[in-house]
Amino acid sequence: MKFLCNCADRLYAISPSFYYTVRYAAIRRRLPSFENPTDLSEWLLSQMLKPEFSKYAEFVDKIRVRDYITRKGLGEHLPVLYGVWEKASDIDFESLPISYALKTNHGCGGHIICHDSGTLDKKKATCQMESLLHRRFSIREPHYAHIRPMVYAEEIIPSGNPGSLPVDFKFHCINGHVNCILTCSNRNLEKHSFDLALFDTKWNVISDGLQSQYNKVLPPTPYHLKEMINIAEQLSQEFPFVRVDLYDTPSKIFFGELTFTPASSLLPYFTTSKLREMSPNSPSKV
Repeated sequence: MKFLCNCADRLYAISPSFYYTVRYAAIRRRLPSFENPTDLSEWLLSQMLKPEFSKYAEFVDKIRVRDYITRKGLGEHLPVLYGVWEKASDIDFESLPISYALKTNHGCGGHIICHDSGTLDKKKATCQMESLLHRRFSIREPHYAHIRPMVYAEEIIPSGNPGSLPVDFKFHCINGHVNCILTCSNRNLEKHSFDLALFDTKWNVISDGLQSQYNKVLPPTPYHLKEMINIAEQLSQEFPFVRVDLYDTPSKIFFGELTFTPASSLLPYFTTSKLREMSPNSPSKV
């Protein structure tokens, strides 16, 4: 896997446009048009080729985005932040509560979910976080290169089922409106497995929106569906496209993250017809 990533990085360094063309064509079986994109994937890839795409760095930075959420009047939906550090060796474990999550702000994966601080191997945790700080997130999503890597600790979002991760509700917003809601459930971090399903804003399954292997596991209607839609649309008003990730519990909605390049903007789990319907510059979206 590391070898393949290195090869992809080298190809991208030679020509980002050629790299995106190869990846898109491998999935969609046709060459993309970055000058006149007709689907969401093409449109996102075309935007990533522009220098100004770096402006999204502050919104995908897991720490700095908290300021944006607060400015929008939605700070109550942020998980409690326990600490932020430039170096893993500076983590003040003694100041942290019994349970917390350790993460970095510039990428994804590698989180440490600590349910009992008394049993945590702090030396191992420090080494893991230090390694993540020095790991460059994919250069193929260029705005991440503008994030200053940091370590932070925050509240664990409850799942309702011990040992499992909460359902991730991914609101795909086009020009300030929720187009569809992708759910990610039954995530297994070790096996890199998960179940996806796609719904409209009334919680009807969009049967032709995902590839055939998905839409098999259908989470029940979330407790606060209407409120989550409202939050997603508030947060997406300034962007032609953004995915707003939220988590729902019986007592509270939690903010997860903003994503402008889901699945590196390739979106392989969506059908081509759905991507065409979701394009921000399609006649129905302008």
